[in-house]
Amino acid sequence: MNRKSFTLLASLLLLVVAGSAWAGPGHGFKGRQGTPPCLAGSQQGGPGIFAQIPPEQHAAVQGILETHQQKAFVLRQDLISKRATLRGLIADPDSTQNAIDTAVEAVNDARGKLLSERTAFQRKLQQETGLPAFGQRAGKGSFHGQRGFGPGACWR
Repeated sequence: MNRKSFTLLASLLLLVVAGSAWAGPGHGFKGRQGTPPCLAGSQQGGPGIFAQIPPEQHAAVQGILETHQQKAFVLRQDLISKRATLRGLIADPDSTQNAIDTAVEAVNDARGKLLSERTAFQRKLQQETGLPAFGQRAGKGSFHGQRGFGPGACWR
């Protein structure tokens, strides 16, 4: 084997190994049957809610989760749309301050609706399971990955 063939073979082998490691199970929510990590098994090392409740409650919790995901998807899309409209108004030199203020109010209303849906989901989950929906975990309230109070992985 000459040097060029060996380099090519080593490069291909490296790509195959890296590709198979990256494509393995567990990447993203789909690696856990579409369930966010805070419910399936937290990426911060916690057991997740399904490990903490009896098996007879799994179907009810899954139903609550799917309903929330459908509602939240629509609300997120609305928020994204309103943010894009606001950015367009800000970038347009001909837009009026009144139009920008109206767009800011629309964005804030959309954010409020999304927060209300998240809160309703948390309350419903807590009523069904008796467990707090979001507790102490590494999240926005943490410092360098240390455990702290914050929304964690599900606050997206």
